[in-house]
Amino acid sequence: MSLQHDTYLSVNSTGYDHYFLCNYKPRTYGPDDLSRSVLRFKNKREYDLSAWIDCSIAELQDKIDSTFVIIRALHSDELSARNSSLDNLGREFERAYGCTYRPDLIAKSRSTQSLKLLTRKERFAELDHVYRFQSVDNFMNSSFLIIDDVLTTGATLVSIAEAISQHLEKKKISFYTLDRVNYLDELNSTIDLKRREL
Repeated sequence: MSLQHDTYLSVNSTGYDHYFLCNYKPRTYGPDDLSRSVLRFKNKREYDLSAWIDCSIAELQDKIDSTFVIIRALHSDELSARNSSLDNLGREFERAYGCTYRPDLIAKSRSTQSLKLLTRKERFAELDHVYRFQSVDNFMNSSFLIIDDVLTTGATLVSIAEAISQHLEKKKISFYTLDRVNYLDELNSTIDLKRREL
């Protein structure tokens, strides 16, 4: 598995660097072992959690340094970060790279409905002005990396990026997800998830 990169363009044409490891195929589109493993990561199954974290650390080592502030996306029922698999990933990034993991910097003004069955337009509408950035610090010389497990439409990541940008203009903001939604039949058929050799 190797790190992939694309530029995610938001509704207002802002471009964000997006890094990810593989593609994700929803269950309704057929079997895919890596996609099932991401679901087990979300549920904190020990092997899958460790394997995705190890792969992420190995693949992002040239992209993240001590100047980065890591923030994670919030689930639909969260107003602020609780203990999720993304917290494990953020804390391991902090340990491995000397960056700062600050899930407390982002909060939501209300719970949101699950985005799973919403269209792209509905997702952006549901998240409009829901996220807020909670800090008066200027984060001089810092870059931000917003992490999530799967990128579908990008609505969540863009909403967080916009909340940061409202308080901290001209900050570099990038996205990292384990994978990106793709509906191809042969998806991931030749990629294995392997833990880093310790």
